[in-house]
Amino acid sequence: MNRVSVVTTPERRYVERPVELRADGETLPRTLVGYAAVFDTWALIGSGKLRFRERIARGAFAKTIRESDVRLLVNHEPAPVLARTKNGTLQLSEDDVGLRVEAVLDAENPAVAAVIRQIQRGDVDQMSFAFDVIRDDWNTDADPPERTIREVRLWDVSVVTFPAYEETSVHVRMDERVRQLLEERGVVPEDVSDELAPEDTPWERPNLSDFTDKPWDELSVAEKRRIAGHFAWAASMPPERYGDLKLPHHDPATGRVVWRGVAAAMAALFGARGGVDIPSADRRRVYEHLARHYRQFDREPPEFSSASWYPAPRAGEEPPDVRASVVARRRNLLLVRMKLWR
Repeated sequence: MNRVSVVTTPERRYVERPVELRADGETLPRTLVGYAAVFDTWALIGSGKLRFRERIARGAFAKTIRESDVRLLVNHEPAPVLARTKNGTLQLSEDDVGLRVEAVLDAENPAVAAVIRQIQRGDVDQMSFAFDVIRDDWNTDADPPERTIREVRLWDVSVVTFPAYEETSVHVRMDERVRQLLEERGVVPEDVSDELAPEDTPWERPNLSDFTDKPWDELSVAEKRRIAGHFAWAASMPPERYGDLKLPHHDPATGRVVWRGVAAAMAALFGARGGVDIPSADRRRVYEHLARHYRQFDREPPEFSSASWYPAPRAGEEPPDVRASVVARRRNLLLVRMKLWR
């Protein structure tokens, strides 16, 4: 699991729970109650390569509730300010559900009274919060990646008109380190075929000319995807260049899985012959892809944890110095090579 921390761009999240107004014997109700966040509920964020699952851990707001001066706004706009923790008109607390919001509104303020009426009619009926992440955990082995937010700094909580969640909303705001972590992830292409070639089939790394007589730029998207299906990793889909495809293991003529290609790809993933240049966040997925082929050939794949670069480096960092036993590494690579030439 990789960790990302220190966020610089405020993010926003919405919660699908209604806002309530409580009457206090006045002409207009003055007390607003709702939840700006819900704990331990997975939500799907973003799309494409920036797609990930996210949840908020219990206790994520505890420190910011004590220390931050938070405003209650409308659609995250600076005015009108409906309530504020500094003057006691806004109370924030954590309970079993999530971040609970209770605010005393000034119904005598015309701008606030207009918002109260909008809430009464249901024009504005849900909540959102703007925040910086202080501490979060990423499981980049999952697909899509999973983020657990452990601690945040609140900027504001807001009643909102459009609570469309981030899967389709243009309101996605993402720290640049998070964006970089996700954008650097490549694609594990879908296999072009599950059919196995005879185990003694010779193997040689294919060139583009083994697939087609056309230049890469002249291929259709479908043709590029088909070729990508012969490899275990691609920088993007469809790949921009043939060189963006790594770890081939399918016969270019028949599409069948070649055992010696699978073993060679696994050996490269584990560092043999200079290794392969793919993001650390993708190694587990590539390993699982190749390990499945091992089992198709009734072979036991090497342990992921025995790779020389395991554990994977943290996001944004260079791979750590290899501290694993040199003997263990050599034994593992020897095992992979022996399987390659069986």
